[in-house]
Amino acid sequence: MLDWYSRRMTTPDIRPSDLTAIGCQVDFLGVNNYFALQAKWVPIRFPLELEESYIGEYRTQMGWGINPEAMYELLVRVGRDCPGVDIIITENGASFRDMISSQGKVEDPYRIDYLRTYLAQVHRAIQAGVGVRGYFVWTLMDNFEWAFGCSQRFGLVYTDYSMQKRAVKTSGYWYREVVTTNGVDL
Repeated sequence: MLDWYSRRMTTPDIRPSDLTAIGCQVDFLGVNNYFALQAKWVPIRFPLELEESYIGEYRTQMGWGINPEAMYELLVRVGRDCPGVDIIITENGASFRDMISSQGKVEDPYRIDYLRTYLAQVHRAIQAGVGVRGYFVWTLMDNFEWAFGCSQRFGLVYTDYSMQKRAVKTSGYWYREVVTTNGVDL
């Protein structure tokens, strides 16, 4: 890629001492994963433009494709490309249309299914020898999303922004069991 770009535009000045300066042992590699994209290079467009499409039959509220197998493929690739480096999944989650009932409950079976299927692929990667050492759901509670404000709900805890009240979603109770038992029915 560096060669390709250098023929077409200005590239950064990379000196041999740069790799020494930035090359150090890391404690772990954080991986954020929400969806998979299929990218297609369009040669007519310059400098480099891709046509992208989400992979997965089902979609989140954001329109992102749900493709748990892509988590496995990603972890295996990172494990292969960075042997001996511990991996922590620092963000993985999905936005769905969560509604609080008059009884104060939030049923979110799609999120539970999403998390269960993605955790199954994490487990599969661990069984294949990938050094996954941790997993964090995005996120504990509904929050402000940079590009979408408060319109998207990723949390395990429902946030009523107008009343400043919170309610644990069914996915929050489900995930508590996953963490407590250190396992999930796959």
